[in-house]
Amino acid sequence: MKLIRTVLLVCTAMVACVAHAQYPSKPVRIVMPYAAGGTGDILIRILAQKLTQSTGNAFVVENKPGAVGKIGYQMIASAAPDGYSLVAADGAYAMLPALNKSLAWHFDTDLIPVTIYADTPFVLVVSAASGINTLPELIARAKANPGKLNYGSSGTGGSTHVLTEMFKQKASISMTHVPYKGSGDAVVGLLGGSIDMMFTSVPTAMAQIKAGKFKALAVTGKTRVSALPSVPTAIETGLDFDSSNWYGILAPHGTPSSVIEYLQQKIAGALQTAEVREAFAAQGAEPIIMTTSEFDRILRGDVERWRSIIRTAGITIE
Repeated sequence: MKLIRTVLLVCTAMVACVAHAQYPSKPVRIVMPYAAGGTGDILIRILAQKLTQSTGNAFVVENKPGAVGKIGYQMIASAAPDGYSLVAADGAYAMLPALNKSLAWHFDTDLIPVTIYADTPFVLVVSAASGINTLPELIARAKANPGKLNYGSSGTGGSTHVLTEMFKQKASISMTHVPYKGSGDAVVGLLGGSIDMMFTSVPTAMAQIKAGKFKALAVTGKTRVSALPSVPTAIETGLDFDSSNWYGILAPHGTPSSVIEYLQQKIAGALQTAEVREAFAAQGAEPIIMTTSEFDRILRGDVERWRSIIRTAGITIE
């Protein structure tokens, strides 16, 4: 009996190895937990197209928006761990534990990192009619008028809401939050004078910046953005503040390590092509080649950083 069990175990392992070696042998689903058209949606579709070309099997993006991404994340957390169901996450994923009393999946274990593939800074914009030309001028006006300046966000508990609260804490200022149903609506609010400032992605604000309707005061990354070379980083203006939005891939717990490694390597290869790099640059995104362990370290660090910011600001979405 021991010999039979040993033979069965060996055969099972051999079958598993063959199956993983043939991966992918059918379409791979990548769930985008937000609506179509945003920066993250555009980036993952660029990457998916390249992965389809390089592997010969379709990588299909499906939008499953709702509940600040939680619907899409839960869907993949409960999916079969076979490598054919993935989810495209962004930096806001690390905010979920602090924003929610409970989640429908176990945050620490049910979804595992594959890799980060891109990084984008935010840009702080004001109306060109505001008379504010620099970040120090904005901070000075906010300090002279505590709570009277309004800032817009893409929604309560969203990344730009939490980011702006972090900015307020770093700058020691008080402003009033005006939540919108998305970044596009917040742009309309800034154009109409309902809010005084907002953080948003570079592509979202670019048209209004070029048209002279928005004044870009600073970008939030560690370095300037090629699309806005004259706009300083917040650090360059003297404020100890930097934060960018990463984009990465998560897989269900139990997905074979061989599949995770395969995906990481294929994504890294795609990011080194001129085609993908140019397409990402058009979205103000920098391709990032990263190991799974590095992604895991960043994710855990972000969870703790955002928990501190969110608790201090008293943000809740439940």
